[in-house]
Amino acid sequence: MLDPATGAVRESLTLRVEAPHGKKAGIVAVRANQEILLVGVGYDLPENEHSHSAMDHGLWDARVLVALDRKTGRQLWTKKAEQRFNLHSIAMGGGLVFAADSLSPSVADQMERRGTMPETFPSKIVALDQRSGKIQWQKQYDYQFRNMLGRGPLAIRPYDDWQAYNQKNGLLLTGKSGEMRAVDVRTGKEIWHSDNAGLQPLILGADNFINQAGNRYEVTTGKLLSQKPLFKRGACNYTVGSDSLLFMRYKSAAYVDLQSGQQFNLRNLRSGCSNSLVAAGGLLNVPDFATGCVCNYPIQTSFSMYHMPETGTWAGEAPLEMSPDTGK
Repeated sequence: MLDPATGAVRESLTLRVEAPHGKKAGIVAVRANQEILLVGVGYDLPENEHSHSAMDHGLWDARVLVALDRKTGRQLWTKKAEQRFNLHSIAMGGGLVFAADSLSPSVADQMERRGTMPETFPSKIVALDQRSGKIQWQKQYDYQFRNMLGRGPLAIRPYDDWQAYNQKNGLLLTGKSGEMRAVDVRTGKEIWHSDNAGLQPLILGADNFINQAGNRYEVTTGKLLSQKPLFKRGACNYTVGSDSLLFMRYKSAAYVDLQSGQQFNLRNLRSGCSNSLVAAGGLLNVPDFATGCVCNYPIQTSFSMYHMPETGTWAGEAPLEMSPDTGK
């Protein structure tokens, strides 16, 4: 636990995890709310500082979930996965912890090559009480196989297991391979299902959400709300958003005004293969995520932008005419 102003360590918490014989435990994910810290633990993770393929090196999956009391640091419970919990499928809300237990795509791809692949693969959704770790309900959904390895992490993520919590309506949003379901968090009852709305990561609002195809849907019904896609993307990257703006990479870094529908490009800048355009506190913060990239973008730096509406009045709206004789 770090001091936000200085980065100094305030406190260190110790996890008690029984790793399989010969394996070393390491942390792959952390979630937090006002009451608990939820830690996802994997095994035999890379120890050097070089970049690694997340899926091939265990950085994509948690084998065990560990819950700690946020105020005291006391360990409350642990939950082992039958297969693995994809870190994007771990969510919290409504006093519950949600996780999808499923076969890793790396294992599924091996089964395909060996000719031992079943017709479908199950994903088991578990809802756990956040204080006790007891199962409140669980559901299983079956999904068709999709080859994922060799495509890169941005091609894998939209099609692997994921989950998100909608607080206003008490819904768990869950899906895989483009499919999506809304589930009542109290009962586990499925409210609606879509074959193609779940292209994630989703941009979530209280009453609607936008997927990576640029389509807006109603949270409570899954109804398509947009007449046409709200944005276009180019190259790698994915779209993130706020109430007013969407940010993505369309060749250069770009943003879309949700009220007008206009798209604006920040020329000669890119936001990395992972989106680093972060709107927070009235600022657009852009840390440099392009380190090591070979793409031909001339400006590679970290910067922050803020809104200056008065700049529109500096020169007026009408174009200026230049005299060829005087140069004025």
